[in-house]
Amino acid sequence: EESAISTIVLRGATTSLLDDLERSVDGAVNAARNLCRDGRSLPGAGATETALALKLAEFAGTKTGLEQYAITKFADALEVVPRTLAENSGRSATETMSRLF
Repeated sequence: EESAISTIVLRGATTSLLDDLERSVDGAVNAARNLCRDGRSLPGAGATETALALKLAEFAGTKTGLEQYAITKFADALEVVPRTLAENSGRSATETMSRLF
């Protein structure tokens, strides 16, 4: 493999701004490096949790008794992630959840 080195020059009005910029660039470089090493990734913003909650709710229908109750409650718990993300972003959690499900 051929490797290349690049330099990124950051300029800012204050040291604290430069520190924030450096952390952002460092995070982006690390994310790109990790994706190049291992291409497996999952969608964000609660999409994975929503898909799991739907599959678990469907699976719970095949069970009976206490096992069904436990699986259903676990699926309900996974719905907290997209609901919280919606609330924190200022969107209507109820409307967002209804669109997801």
